[in-house]
This record gives sequence, C-alpha cells and structure tokens, in this order.
Amino acid sequence: MVGYIRLIPNMYDAGFVGTLFLIFGIIYMILVYYFIFEKNEKLNDSIPQNILSIFLYLYVFLISYKYCEITNINVVINMFYFKVNYLIIIIATFGVLINNFLISRSNDK
Repeated sequence: MVGYIRLIPNMYDAGFVGTLFLIFGIIYMILVYYFIFEKNEKLNDSIPQNILSIFLYLYVFLISYKYCEITNINVVINMFYFKVNYLIIIIATFGVLINNFLISRSNDK
C-alpha cells in the first residue's frame, strides 16, 4: 500500500493509464481485505496465490522506489516507462484477482 501512496503524483501525470492503475489498486486492496476477513482457509493458505501476491507487491514497491529515486535527483521522468509498468501491474492485478475468485469459488463446491 505504501508503494501505491508514493506513486499517486505520478499516476495523475500518466493520464488514463495512471487513473486505471489507481482504480485497480484500490479494488485490489479492498478485495484483499475482504478475503482476509472472510477467513477462507483455502484461499489464505494457498502458497502459489501468496507468492503471486508477494511478487505483485514487490513489483509495485520497486516501481515506487524508482520513482522516488528519480524525483530526488531531479531527472526528467520518462512517462512511457511508467505507463508500460502500470499496464503490466494492471494485467497482473487482474490475473491475481481472477485467481482469488476461482480459488474461493472452488472452496464453495
């Protein structure tokens, strides 16, 4: 969540892709808390799902770290780099969310 907060100024500069990234980030955080409080044991104990989530968090954090490093040394920011990474994170977030729903549905059956 810290990575998303640190990227907020850059999200608005990225235009539509940044806004979409912010929306997917908010949806992802809300659904993660929902699944945690639902106490779905199969979903919470799924090792591959947890590894995917960790990599997603790490990727967002690395992008936010790069953004903070660039802004600290006053380098001109290449928005294409951030837009491409935001699209990759959006697709990965969508995949992780679909996987969450599939795992939780398989528990109901």
